[in-house]
Amino acid sequence: MIGQLIFAVCFLGALFFFGKNAQQIYSNIKLGRDLDRSDRSSERWKTMFLVALGQKKMFKRIIPAILHLFVYLGFVIINIEMLEIIIDGLFGTHRVFSF
Repeated sequence: MIGQLIFAVCFLGALFFFGKNAQQIYSNIKLGRDLDRSDRSSERWKTMFLVALGQKKMFKRIIPAILHLFVYLGFVIINIEMLEIIIDGLFGTHRVFSF
């Protein structure tokens, strides 16, 4: 129980520092000029999914694309594992995502 409490305090501290840094980045972004991007909404969403999630730009050359795909999938797996670590730390479970 005390381990979970220590974890929760550390986690809340990390969230605080994350929020503080995110606010600083947001304030820097707001220094820029406003630009109307309300046109071609469906085309913009399609492009966002292809570039951000599909990694479309990386597949022009096959070898760097495959290597980049491995790195990309590694980050996805690491993020799932980090979520599991946070859940396990807060609720005292062990390997909550294991089947």
